[in-house]
Amino acid sequence: MAEALGMGDSPTMWFPGVVAQYSLFRALHEKEIRIKGSLTTFQFFLIATTSSFAYYIIPNYLFPSISALSFICWIWRDSITAQIIGSGRKGLGIGSFSLDWTAIVSFLGNPLAMPVFTLVNMMAGFILIVYIITPIAYWTNAYNAKRFPIFSLNVYDEDGNIYNVSRIINENKFEFDQTAYDNYSKIYLSSYNVYYHAFEFAGVAATIIHVAMYHGRDSSSLLEYSIGMWTCFDMYTPCVCDGSNYKSVKNICEPDKLPKGSPWSCPLERQSFMGNVIWGLVGPSNVFFPSGQYSKLFISFIIGALAPVPMWLLARRFPDKQWIKLINIPLILAGATGMPPATTLAGPSGDHASTPSPKGMPI
Repeated sequence: MAEALGMGDSPTMWFPGVVAQYSLFRALHEKEIRIKGSLTTFQFFLIATTSSFAYYIIPNYLFPSISALSFICWIWRDSITAQIIGSGRKGLGIGSFSLDWTAIVSFLGNPLAMPVFTLVNMMAGFILIVYIITPIAYWTNAYNAKRFPIFSLNVYDEDGNIYNVSRIINENKFEFDQTAYDNYSKIYLSSYNVYYHAFEFAGVAATIIHVAMYHGRDSSSLLEYSIGMWTCFDMYTPCVCDGSNYKSVKNICEPDKLPKGSPWSCPLERQSFMGNVIWGLVGPSNVFFPSGQYSKLFISFIIGALAPVPMWLLARRFPDKQWIKLINIPLILAGATGMPPATTLAGPSGDHASTPSPKGMPI
């Protein structure tokens, strides 16, 4: 199929999502002779589509609750610790999963279109940041972690309140006011968000070094990979949304004004707002290096640059061990970059969890 698409073996031309679309268009347009006792590709497509439609009625209309399940939260409804561990919306999502395919693929894409080694690498990165680094950081109170939610898209002030951006904007010139910022509070992030940025920094360096070592002889490959890498890290670019798609749900992007228990949210816009505040309004110099409280995260660039080297050396030392080449450090680091806007439930199965929240729960 790759040859039919003209992709060949070039590492810059493998786009799994395109291959899936190619298969779909073949099923819709190619004439195929049906072999007795078997199905044509188009017949299989019709059966799969009909079955999917029939199944979607269950999680979308009959039993919406199975779109996201969190047994830990159900069993210990009034335990804050249980909510932190089990909530797929605002916690670690341990034991949470989804039976709704639309929820599974809503943010992170279709896993069926991705190579297995890609999924394994990204899942390893997800486990590393969500199940190991984030809980250790939270329960050791790194960066005053317990003052803030463990997983959140918001930025906070030093008292744990959602950051009041209007207090650091000059009303006359509508620009950042450094004096007001110094008098109000530095920007603080949730535990996960801190190390999300660390993984992003490491991913930038790891991608460049990985491409240089594995594909350095192909200058066009290096350029295309670098451009693709910078495109993926869209957290550094502003996004303007007019909200036209959200007019049907009033206050959808203002959780405090929504009815209690409302499942609606706008995570993409919240992520864009967070990125614009950090990288645009306040600026990385106030949040990260040199004067920010998260300046130590810049060591992630060094870690990311060094991380691909051992795998490259092992691949050269043992060329017959093909599985070593499948360990891809940039992909491992990318395992965390889909969240936000996705939540921790996206790793095991989906993107959100409808879990109960006890009164007074900080997440």
